[in-house]
Amino acid sequence: MFEVRMVHESDVPRFLKLIERLKRDKCAFILEAEQDIKGLMKQITLTKQHIAYFMATQNDENIGAALIVGHLNQTMNHVAHVNIAILSEWREKGFGYELLKSVEGWALENHYHRLEASVADDNRPALLLFGSCGYHVEGIRQSAFLFQSKLQNAFYMAKLLKNELPRSKHHSKSIHISD
Repeated sequence: MFEVRMVHESDVPRFLKLIERLKRDKCAFILEAEQDIKGLMKQITLTKQHIAYFMATQNDENIGAALIVGHLNQTMNHVAHVNIAILSEWREKGFGYELLKSVEGWALENHYHRLEASVADDNRPALLLFGSCGYHVEGIRQSAFLFQSKLQNAFYMAKLLKNELPRSKHHSKSIHISD
């Protein structure tokens, strides 16, 4: 059975092993494989509203991961960046799509309006995944990634999750119209 779940402190050792497998599988992922376990646990504990890690499993086997990082700046706190990786043997089976949709659900629940992704210009599977989920290319980031000592361009992609932002409690005003 396929499952996506947020990474909690108890999942960190298993999650880091997955990240190491993804790196060996040449999947780009923001989290470094050498990440200190205690540092990652602290980050997960302290930043729950602005950063979330997800693990995808199929029949309890780790097959992919996702990371979403929201902006802390008040004028951009409706925007988050998404990073997703699926092990090569599990690609093209719909798992990436389901993982991305789960991340988008979390983003909506946490009041994000715009999701962004940077995809290496030669990563056809990721480009197809994001494109099939409604992300659009907004530009090219020159020399955005450094893989194996080689600079690589990336497509800057984005998706609006909803057309309007909800009015926050702090900014909404009651308007009374009288006759």
